[in-house]
Amino acid sequence: MSYPALDEMMNTCMQVAYAASPCGAGGGGYLLVVLNENISLQQFKEFVAREFPFIKSSVKKIDIYF
Repeated sequence: MSYPALDEMMNTCMQVAYAASPCGAGGGGYLLVVLNENISLQQFKEFVAREFPFIKSSVKKIDIYF
């Protein structure tokens, strides 16, 4: 099932990301975003605040090593 608002958010995030994917279920899901390497966490927080002022959001950093 597709949700236009979620699709728009994911497409917007692709301006600063390699990938974006919704995760979770029900009303408590989240959006997992893999940032481009030249985008800092602070830059992404500012991007989210600017692009999505209508949502309450929090940005968390997860380091993935492989």
